[in-house]
Amino acid sequence: MMVLRIERWLGADRGGSAERWLSHQLAYDLWQARLTAKRGKVLHDIRAAV
Repeated sequence: MMVLRIERWLGADRGGSAERWLSHQLAYDLWQARLTAKRGKVLHDIRAAV
């Protein structure tokens, strides 16, 4: 996995921990999903849990 390569290359103590990179990727993916949903009204049929 790429994050393990980055971790090995940078070193976890120098900002290269796999967890940190996965956290950044997750935040980016969620941002992209929200933009897509907002633009396409993808979620208009889904009701909020009560």
